[in-house]
Amino acid sequence: MGAAVKRKSEDVSRWLFGPATDLMLGCGLVYLAFFVAQVVAGPALRSALPLTLLPFVTLILGAPHYGATLLRVYATRADRRHHFFFGVWVSLLVAVAFVTGLHVPIVGSALLTLYLTWSPWHYTAQNYGVAVLFLRRRGIEVDPSTRRWLRSSFNLSYLLVFLSLHGTGMATQQAAIESYEGSIYSLLSLGIPTDVRDPLMYLTLAAYLGCTVAALLQITRAGTLRAAAPTFAIVVVQAIWFLLPASIVIWSDLERVEPFASQYRTYAFMWVAVGHFLQYLWITTYYAAASESPKGRAIHLGKALLAGISIWTVPTLIFAPDLLGSLPYDLGLGLLAASVVNLHHFILDGVIWRLRDDRIARLLLGPRTDRENGLGEAAARSPARKWAGVAGWTLAGIVLLVSLLDDWEAFAGNRAGETGDLARFELAVERRAWLGRDSPDLRLLLGARAMQSGDLERAHRELDRGMRLRPTADLWRLEGELAELAGDHDRALAAFESAIALDPESAPAYYQSGLQLANRGRLDEALERLERANALWPDHPPIRELLLELRARHDAARGAD
Repeated sequence: MGAAVKRKSEDVSRWLFGPATDLMLGCGLVYLAFFVAQVVAGPALRSALPLTLLPFVTLILGAPHYGATLLRVYATRADRRHHFFFGVWVSLLVAVAFVTGLHVPIVGSALLTLYLTWSPWHYTAQNYGVAVLFLRRRGIEVDPSTRRWLRSSFNLSYLLVFLSLHGTGMATQQAAIESYEGSIYSLLSLGIPTDVRDPLMYLTLAAYLGCTVAALLQITRAGTLRAAAPTFAIVVVQAIWFLLPASIVIWSDLERVEPFASQYRTYAFMWVAVGHFLQYLWITTYYAAASESPKGRAIHLGKALLAGISIWTVPTLIFAPDLLGSLPYDLGLGLLAASVVNLHHFILDGVIWRLRDDRIARLLLGPRTDRENGLGEAAARSPARKWAGVAGWTLAGIVLLVSLLDDWEAFAGNRAGETGDLARFELAVERRAWLGRDSPDLRLLLGARAMQSGDLERAHRELDRGMRLRPTADLWRLEGELAELAGDHDRALAAFESAIALDPESAPAYYQSGLQLANRGRLDEALERLERANALWPDHPPIRELLLELRARHDAARGAD
């Protein structure tokens, strides 16, 4: 009997929540199951769980993952005092960077670049920490040599991502973690030349393999293979998350595996993020509510959800174009907010988990007194403070409802667009506009459909609304097409010229401008525009046919001279 109790006690100490929960969430077996499903049944999985579910996934799992960190820093007066420097001054600096980035695109691009570069490091550091945690809980001695080998394995897998992300050519697009197409921001790549990057990647890959083998051998010698299995699983997850996708740059055959194929990479990363969110919530919930009942842990997760969704949503509502901002959500506001929220999360997470040097911790955080450690916290709260807390959580609940409504309308609008239900699509656009998610691209789509159906008054209304949000090249093209229908060819030409000024790579704008110039008899200018359109959009029939016609007319005119 005593031996059985001892074995049970030892088994509990080896896990946080228990074998099933820890293996599925902490070691990433849930993610590995999805990865295998993507490899063997990708189309079926994408049909059952489409990318349009990403906003709901981010809300349900991503928001509490951010909120768990916020609670650790801001939940109590003691925590706020202890983390004052980072919780207040650094957070204000991040907020200033966000507002600056809205008005200065290069600052926003720098924030995006920092986010894309730091994000895989954040994931990597968390995986390494959990890997060591499992070793220690199993009594496997992690001596300095083993720790160096294991840390080097994780760090080198990150270095591969860094080299891929900041290389020249297609590597940037292949390794980018977040899609930023269509926004005003772009990745500020270091532009490492291919002839430098590729040899460095081969050397890094070789070093990774050596360090990983050395670490696993030392771990196996220090303990049993079974005891080390959770750590081995995390090493595999790390390789799938970062090493293999980055290695596509030098090993193109990986493109044949669906999760790594370029057209499915955004979808694949959605599940990488899910794996990270689950792992983060697993460990933060344990440490934040280790002594709590299941009800207490549920309350903790509920508060984390409300805190996380607030920091994610409130800035985009306040700085929506109809309030204090001028940048629409889908043209960069959403992406910039995501970058800043993540950077803030990375900083606070580092403060919470990685300030190991006591001297540095005392300098940056300050020592805790008994009172700051939580003694008397409840008694110190005045009725006014309690009511303020209730009001704050109530407002956070309203923000959650707004976010759920926005995600639902985005999902319903996409479905309506796919099925041709124009009325439901228009309703979704209007409802999202009420929530600060109006979009020039959506107004363009509604305006173009109204023009095609002959409702020119509606087309002009949608065009004007889109222009007030933010002029785009496609909106200027719609302006030109409406002017053509009205017989105002001067305004049409000016609109197409404005489209070219905003997007010098717009082949349709060059074609439409060239057509206007040709109708005016300005053949040299028209040919120049059509040549440019043909270069941007080779062998497109309308462009090629008009170009051949104008060349013939131009040659005939020269022959007549």
